[in-house]
Amino acid sequence: MKKTAYALLPVLALAAAAPALAADLKNNDDVAYEVYVETSELEQTVTIGANETLGDLCHDCYVEIVDTGSALTIGEEEHVTITDGQLSAE
Repeated sequence: MKKTAYALLPVLALAAAAPALAADLKNNDDVAYEVYVETSELEQTVTIGANETLGDLCHDCYVEIVDTGSALTIGEEEHVTITDGQLSAE
């Protein structure tokens, strides 16, 4: 039993050290948007260009398109898209 517990220690250490995967944001529109992003650690506004993708935007965060008011609370490993000025998670 003790051998099994000791064998699992490296696996548990790696799992605890693994970073959370962040959501990607893809803009399917032909216009750029200002996007407000709020996490437990920071608040910022980022610009996403027309037909651009921002990788690793955030995880467990609130995202809002400033001009349209479309908003989502997103978790980990999600793909978020902007289409016709509206946010959606996949």
